[in-house]
Amino acid sequence: MEKAIVNKLKKSSTIISGPDGNPLAVLSLSERNRLCRHFRLSPREVELHSLEAGIVPLRYLKNIGTLSIEGQRRLLSSKVAVVGLGGLGGLLVELLARVGVGGMLIIDGDRFVEDNLNRQILLQEKDIDLIKARLAEKRVRDINSAIEVEKWEGFVTEENAQHLLSSVNLVCDALDNISSRLLLQSTCEQLNIPLVHGAVAGFSGQVTSIFPGDASLSVIYGDEGITIQRGVEVQEGNLPGTVGMVASLQAQEVIKILSGKGAALRKKLLVIDTERGEIRHINL
Repeated sequence: MEKAIVNKLKKSSTIISGPDGNPLAVLSLSERNRLCRHFRLSPREVELHSLEAGIVPLRYLKNIGTLSIEGQRRLLSSKVAVVGLGGLGGLLVELLARVGVGGMLIIDGDRFVEDNLNRQILLQEKDIDLIKARLAEKRVRDINSAIEVEKWEGFVTEENAQHLLSSVNLVCDALDNISSRLLLQSTCEQLNIPLVHGAVAGFSGQVTSIFPGDASLSVIYGDEGITIQRGVEVQEGNLPGTVGMVASLQAQEVIKILSGKGAALRKKLLVIDTERGEIRHINL
């Protein structure tokens, strides 16, 4: 069957001028869907076969010059958990779906409330009081039908953390309280998977990637963070521009780690101050 799929892919593809000016075979969305029906395969399976054959799904064409075909294949083969679906998490799932991270586990037990409207991209006025995880799941499916998305309409706890996260390659921390962040990082350490951390308060934000064996988030928050529920963001709020910057930086960390392109923000904290227009690194 493998050979039959490759032959069909070649016949269904179109040759265009690639990012480097050389001929490149691409597969349109309509042809992908036709092959899904023909071979009774999922969109993700067809796209993976396509990339393995050196044929780029047209939707990812603008990624290839930076990531390469192999980098795109790695993204599509990966599964990421986004924990927290508010300002950071909502934009993260949007960006990861568009870039083509093939598997996504989205986790949040909250509903949307009115004061989320200033920064949470998933929310429109008509959707106030809807469950965040359900709206996020629909958004991912609407953007990219190749993404295999699972949702958990609840919170990560000491009792369920390892079970929930055991199937993913990487976790994104988009939470809004310190104790849950520390639990998430501890779980990632136990599961031997990286964590991409992001946090926002007013004009400021921070991002880092923590790999197994690295210094934990307690270096940033202190051991007392275990008992603290909320940080400075309670007083300073969350401005949409800062949220967008931090979520985008987190998405870039995910892309770099999974694709093997670029250097992750490992053992250093990137801190942005948009009020002063400053960006700095702090070694951890």
